Amino acid sequence: MTALQRTVRSREGRCAAARHLLVVVCALLLTACAGIPARDPLPSWNEGPAKAAILRIVADTTKEGTPGFVPPTDRIATFDNDGTLWTEHPIYVEVQYTLGRIRDLAPQHPEWKTQQPFAAVVNGDRAAMEKFSEREFFTLMASTHAGVRPEEFRASVAAWLAASKHPRFNRPYTDLVYQPMLEVLSFFRANGYKTFIVTGGTIDFVRSFAERTYGIPPEQVVGTTFDATYAFDGGVASVRIDPKLAALNDGPGKAIGMHRHIGRVPIAAVIRVIPVVAGLRAASDISGMRLVPMPKVLAASSSCSRCVP
Repeated sequence: MTALQRTVRSREGRCAAARHLLVVVCALLLTACAGIPARDPLPSWNEGPAKAAILRIVADTTKEGTPGFVPPTDRIATFDNDGTLWTEHPIYVEVQYTLGRIRDLAPQHPEWKTQQPFAAVVNGDRAAMEKFSEREFFTLMASTHAGVRPEEFRASVAAWLAASKHPRFNRPYTDLVYQPMLEVLSFFRANGYKTFIVTGGTIDFVRSFAERTYGIPPEQVVGTTFDATYAFDGGVASVRIDPKLAALNDGPGKAIGMHRHIGRVPIAAVIRVIPVVAGLRAASDISGMRLVPMPKVLAASSSCSRCVP
C-alpha cells in the first residue's frame, strides 16, 4: 500500500468516525428535546376560558389546509386600551392628563374661572367634577387639543407621562400595563397578526405612547378624533386640531372606527368592558369577528411582575 493510499484511508476513517459521532449527538439532542414541554406563550395567564380562547383562535387561523385558516394579510387583532392593556383606576389616565392640562392653560383663559366645566377644574371643585357628564369631559379634552398640531399634542402628553406617577402605586403610568396582555400582543404578532388598539380615548393621546409601551405604531391606533384644519403658511404645510368632535370611538362607534381606519374585519377583538361587546355586536359588518372578553379579575389573579389589580 502506497503512502497516498494510507493517507486516503486514514482520512476516510476519520470522516466516518465524525459522521457517526454527529449521528449520535443528533439522536441525543432529539431525545432530550422530546422530553421538554412546549414553551407556554402566555405564562402569566391562569388556565381558563380566556386563555383557551386566545390559543384556539391562533391555532385555528394559522394552520394551513384547515377550514379556519386565515392568510397573513387578513390576520388582524384589536385591543381595547383602558382596563385591558393598562390601568384605568382611580380614573382614566387621559382624564388625569386633561385635568392637569386645563390647570396649566388656565392663566391664558381667565374666563374659565367662572365658565363650567372649566371652573370646577380650575377651582378644584371635586364634587362638581364627579358629576361631569361625558359631554363636559369631551369639552375639556377638546380644549387641550385646540389649535395645536398633532405632534405638539403628542409631545405634551409624552412629557406629562414622563413626569407623572400613579397616585397609589407611585410609578409612571406607562409602567402600569398588564403583563398578560403584553404576552397576548407578542403571541399574536409572532403568528403573523397585525395588532391594533381600538379605544374610546383620543387618538393622539394614545399614539403618544403606544409604540414605546406596546409595540403598536401610530398608524395602528384607532381612537376618538377631533376635526382639524389644514394650512400652508410660509411654504410649510401643517394640520391643527379644532375643538370639535369628529368621531366618538366608543360603543358602536368602535365598529365604525375599525371600518374607517382598518378596512378589514378583525379576526379577534380583545376587550374587557361588556358594554363594548354589546356595541360591537350591534354592528352589521363584523359578524366574522371573534370577541375575547377579558375577565376583570385577570390581572389581579395572574402571576406577573407588571400588573396592577
